[in-house]
Amino acid sequence: MVSGDIHSGGDLNANFNPVKQNAFVAGDASNTINIDGSVNHKGTISGDYNEALSKHDPTVKSNNVKTEACDKKGLAIESQNYGDFVSNGHFKPTSWQTQDTPFKFTANKADCFNSGYVENDPTKPLMKQYPASEIELLGETRSAHVYDNFHLNSRDITISGDVFIVVKNNFTMDGGGSQITIENGGSLTMVVAGKTKTISDAEIIEIPNSNGTVTSTNKSPMTLISAQKTTGNDVAVDLQGRNMNMTVDAPLGKVSMNAGGSFKGAILGKSVEVSGSGSIHYDEKLGSGTPVSGSGNEGVKFASVYYYYP
Repeated sequence: MVSGDIHSGGDLNANFNPVKQNAFVAGDASNTINIDGSVNHKGTISGDYNEALSKHDPTVKSNNVKTEACDKKGLAIESQNYGDFVSNGHFKPTSWQTQDTPFKFTANKADCFNSGYVENDPTKPLMKQYPASEIELLGETRSAHVYDNFHLNSRDITISGDVFIVVKNNFTMDGGGSQITIENGGSLTMVVAGKTKTISDAEIIEIPNSNGTVTSTNKSPMTLISAQKTTGNDVAVDLQGRNMNMTVDAPLGKVSMNAGGSFKGAILGKSVEVSGSGSIHYDEKLGSGTPVSGSGNEGVKFASVYYYYP
């Protein structure tokens, strides 16, 4: 349900849960029967709609919808330099000895599986400490963990403090119950140059403190920044999961969100497709929407909106 107005800079197919107030559509409107208020449309109206509440209005403009480039971080250019970063190789622990061992990341080091492990050789232990690298990332010099690919297959990682991970190619969470746990007060920023895919039982969770509360910050426990550029039906970020607490920033590609469980956070994409029967909750600590000019209310702004429920 949308509790406020909807301002659409393009076409609006309102075949979704109810809208409690009004719609202002700078393009064509269709299937607006679930909108309780008036529907002011610059283009045509079709499908299932309430004629009494619909008004053709050639003065509707898209100037309430932000049209500046979404790639404010300059990922299209910056990501071209990621190939020059010194990498720790591929993160894909496969040894059965680490099955129940969560790998721990802090800002400056990572305790992970040693790819050079040799059984009964004390000089080549099962676990190894990898230092972070100093790199230019997102306009600043930062300590970050760099990998060619990052693959969590039935494995868990724990994040302590503010951690940055750069993935030169693809990030995948699959297998049985892969989990990223953010300790209270910490955060994970993962910058992925390639594609991202998580499956239905993946989890990204935030651990409260001993009092059962979570330290309040103005960001999500995990921020996924995708530099993958896609066109057409190609997907840059394919998200599924039973408990996902994160923000997704994918200005160059398509985001597909199948909400089979609970998603808490925010999603920005060149295009965003949402399906599934789970819950999606905007995390209010990330800030409220920009007031829509003249409405007196705070609203969510879209260039084009389409909700799909199978």
